Amino acid sequence: MITVIESDARLGSRADENGLAAIEGWPTAQCAEDVDALDRLVLVGLADLLARTVGIAAADGSEPQALADRLGASPEHRWVVERWLDDLLAAGLVEAIGDGRVGSIERPRRTDLTAARDRMIEACARLGYASSLPKLLLDSLRHAVDLLQGRVSVQSILYPDGDATAALEVYGTNVVSRYLNAAAASVVADLAHSRSTPLRILELGAGVGATSEHILGTLGDRNVTHYVFTDLSSHFLRIARERFADEPWAHKMRFATVDITAPIADQLVDISADQDGYDVVLAATMAHNTVDVDALLGEVGVLLAPGGVVVLIETVVEHAQSLTTMPFALSMPDGSGPPARTDVRAGSHRTYLTAHEWTAAMVRAGLRPCVDLPRNGHPLEAFSQRLLVAAKPDTPTIHAETHDR
Repeated sequence: MITVIESDARLGSRADENGLAAIEGWPTAQCAEDVDALDRLVLVGLADLLARTVGIAAADGSEPQALADRLGASPEHRWVVERWLDDLLAAGLVEAIGDGRVGSIERPRRTDLTAARDRMIEACARLGYASSLPKLLLDSLRHAVDLLQGRVSVQSILYPDGDATAALEVYGTNVVSRYLNAAAASVVADLAHSRSTPLRILELGAGVGATSEHILGTLGDRNVTHYVFTDLSSHFLRIARERFADEPWAHKMRFATVDITAPIADQLVDISADQDGYDVVLAATMAHNTVDVDALLGEVGVLLAPGGVVVLIETVVEHAQSLTTMPFALSMPDGSGPPARTDVRAGSHRTYLTAHEWTAAMVRAGLRPCVDLPRNGHPLEAFSQRLLVAAKPDTPTIHAETHDR
């Protein structure tokens, strides 16, 4: 039977309504200024670090790799210095001499650094990051040289003593995450209400389970056959098992270690007997970790049952606030820099794809994009994080207007 989603616009509208309901009363008008405050703190902090730590003769300039030498960067992290300089040049905080050389770096005044720190802390509070993200940003700046030299790991900054509190705030409790997770749960719930049988769901790179909680909390146990919770880290799988152990839908969860750079289906043989595929494949803030999005989405298309959907939450713009964490997590041990991408990011230091690049890749994989949120012009766009949904052909009709949640 050939079926279609009835009104992509209505599906997206329902998701937007549910996302906005999750942040009702939250002041969002200042989001752009607040996101900029997070970026600015890291940029001025790095400018201060380089001005204090390395000497540059303004007349002759310095090669980025010479600066890496002066900072004592380890072989695997040398490329990070060049990445920092690219963003500092774009922000006008470093002067380019030419031929790849860097000129003077003006050291920010102490009053400017203090103002940037205070503005960042206030912005984090408004955005729902509480105290964990300011601490993470300040700690990562404080240990930037240690990170470069390989004496401190980025994991120890992100998850001190194995604590996932900061990660939960970044991926679950702030304003844009609340919106996106609720909107994603709305799309999955609409699909569930269109089916006569419960859903089979696979989540890739589930991390601390912030999105999983929204999806399962919205669906309840009766609307799910099973929920396969996967991550590359066994540490996160352990956290999820403990965190969700007392939930009414806990018995529907299965756990597996999965590396998305290797064939996914082969890694699920012992945990899933879904010969007919999954109704939902979900990936929140992790699909960009693949080296080739076309290969990943092609595999997702095979994993999906006819009528299934892929639900992505993705950052679509490189933000400076991640400069003291994300690059270190990407460094290859052999000193070759970040993973060698073979998709549209090939030959660059880019981590993320644009929304247009994601939707184009979905189409190439034989999937039909049907939701892209937040809507144009909404203040939440400042975060550059989006919900992107695509359907595999023969998608069942979704009557979003006929049920309440």
